[in-house]
Amino acid sequence: MAHMEFTLRPAAAGDEEFLAQLYGDVRYLEFAILALPPEAFATLMQMQYRAQRLGYQNSYPNAQHSIIWVGETRVGRILVDYAATSVLLVDIALLTAARNHGIGTAILQALQAEAHKQNLPLRLHVRFGNRALQLYQRLGFRQTGETATHLEMELPPAS
Repeated sequence: MAHMEFTLRPAAAGDEEFLAQLYGDVRYLEFAILALPPEAFATLMQMQYRAQRLGYQNSYPNAQHSIIWVGETRVGRILVDYAATSVLLVDIALLTAARNHGIGTAILQALQAEAHKQNLPLRLHVRFGNRALQLYQRLGFRQTGETATHLEMELPPAS
């Protein structure tokens, strides 16, 4: 599919509503099985989004949080924690309509180049069953471990 040009801009307070909608779009199918009434579903998604946001803030207080734009449209977000020993992709999320257009690949390749420039490994965690696993494997990420819910993956630094 055709590659889309994207830009990254730091996340700001004005992005909060978009970020909550993005969370709902990304995790919809996971929670839809509960078959909740619309109002209860919306409340659950807001609670889950807030829990994720607070979890990331507490676990990665220095991470760079950026909004992914295509033209003048927000299509996703990326959260990256730069440490002395590695670059950690904490989270990347794209709206359903923005997937399969090369955006994720281009962002990961740029992040990979940045990590290589610093001679650091690029690490991430991916939930079991997440379709992005195929993308990570195609880009050369290798499994380094696993938890009950996630695979731990890494692209080693350039040799």
